[in-house]
Amino acid sequence: TINVDRPAAPAVGITHAAYPVAAELKLPLLVELLRQPGVQNALVFTRTKHRANRLADGLVRRGVNAERIHGNRSQAQRTRVLAAFKAGRIRVLVATDVVARGIDVTGLSHVVNFDVPHVPDDYIHRSGRTARMEAVGDAVTFVSREEEGDFRQIERAMGTRIPRRTLPGFNYEARASEGLEIPLGERIAVIRARKAEERARARAKAERRVFSSGGSGRAR
Repeated sequence: TINVDRPAAPAVGITHAAYPVAAELKLPLLVELLRQPGVQNALVFTRTKHRANRLADGLVRRGVNAERIHGNRSQAQRTRVLAAFKAGRIRVLVATDVVARGIDVTGLSHVVNFDVPHVPDDYIHRSGRTARMEAVGDAVTFVSREEEGDFRQIERAMGTRIPRRTLPGFNYEARASEGLEIPLGERIAVIRARKAEERARARAKAERRVFSSGGSGRAR
């Protein structure tokens, strides 16, 4: 159980790494990463349900045994998919932050941040899905140029610089055959949701300050 009111701290036993890559090459890079020795299974995080669906479909088309789990799927679907992932019948599970805290898988070798999370706490919670029960695991983040600011914010919050790596043999100059483009309407919805989340966090923080100082927080 995670107490969301307590400041998050990185779990021990996790090896963190960042892979700078163009946004349109993230999918082929993920496929190549999954071919590497030692990558037994992977929990892959995206920012939106749309991208989770597109990514899972793209992986399946490339021969990867993958499924997706997010808030738009029924509880029965989520339970079935998660059980299959835990049992090893699914190798790659694509998820969003909404369901991240409910995923507890023993023996998970890799967490992949396909999209850099907007806030450091989400990074901590994502990466903490691996290295459970005193095991070890890897937390890999694909960082596009547009996401560098968010990733540096995560590093500042953690108080460390996460090593940058490249995958040997991967063509970083290639042209992607397909992308995970987000429609304009969804991009606007994501921006609005992000601003609403920031306002909610600010309100919650202000309420905690008022409560701790003994005030009622209500205007007279």
